Amino acid sequence: MSYRFRVSARLTLSAPKRLASSLAVFGLLSLACGGAANLTATVSLPASTIAPSPTRAPTTILFVVEGVPANAAEAARTWAAESGLSVADGTQDELMASIQQGGRAYVLAAGDTSWLSGIDAESELRAVVIDPEGALSQPGVSTMGGAAVRWDQAGFLAGVVAGHTADSGAVGWLTDESQAAPGFNQGFEQGLAYACPRCRLVHQAQAGFDGSAFASQGVDVVALTPGSGAAEAAARAAEIGLWFAWVGGLPEGLAPDRLAGQIRFAPEALVVQAFQALADGQGGQTWSYSVESGSLLLADLNDQAISPGKQRLAQEAWDKLARGELQVLTQE
Repeated sequence: MSYRFRVSARLTLSAPKRLASSLAVFGLLSLACGGAANLTATVSLPASTIAPSPTRAPTTILFVVEGVPANAAEAARTWAAESGLSVADGTQDELMASIQQGGRAYVLAAGDTSWLSGIDAESELRAVVIDPEGALSQPGVSTMGGAAVRWDQAGFLAGVVAGHTADSGAVGWLTDESQAAPGFNQGFEQGLAYACPRCRLVHQAQAGFDGSAFASQGVDVVALTPGSGAAEAAARAAEIGLWFAWVGGLPEGLAPDRLAGQIRFAPEALVVQAFQALADGQGGQTWSYSVESGSLLLADLNDQAISPGKQRLAQEAWDKLARGELQVLTQE
């Protein structure tokens, strides 16, 4: 004669050790019945004792590479905080180590782009590079500045600064035609005519210019086409007491004492837009410095060179460019 038993037990366990002891009891029951018992155990564990396997969620960070302009870095950090991203700062080598840990990385860098050659085009990297050195082709990389500048507008504003500085009516024009930016010269002449219709230009090349020739014609301010020789020419002009109008960041070693005014590039005005576009799934783009975007500014107007009234007129010219009421006419 054989017997079939169905044993149902609900156990509430507080530790794995008790579970093992209870299962041993069921084993003894089976042996006592000569192995013929059909035992079914239903074990219910409290939810607190069930631990899921740990999984590591991909991290998303903003990495700011050293050398980024302070205002642009601060704008990027603000965007990251509002987007719930953590932020790290460091060198290019530290950036590469961080990327290798996985997850999506947003990167803000400036200048040198050689590190990008080691990044897989299919990676989760999304980068914004300010004033890049060299061409970029990665789909997840946006650039701003560098060659992407509304040079016609920059030239116009340089002409406005020079025109409002020229008490004598004579403006020195130091050029390097080998590095002329598209539209800059035309923009400068229009800006000068807008601010000072009576002013005349006295032209010299930047390379080896003679300050005495300017002095003999009453020049009291110079403007310079952007290029590698502009800083040296501006320094020589400052040494003989001339004011100068400058476009771009003021180089180290060029004293600001004789700076009449600066047309400054402001990447911080574009950083948030550029990162948000990448976050929204858009591909890499080129962002140009321009008046209408707020990334091409009048800055550091010198009270000793330009009177407060003329400073207001210069700012009005900037405002009109921003609103589209003034247009710089250039030929292609």
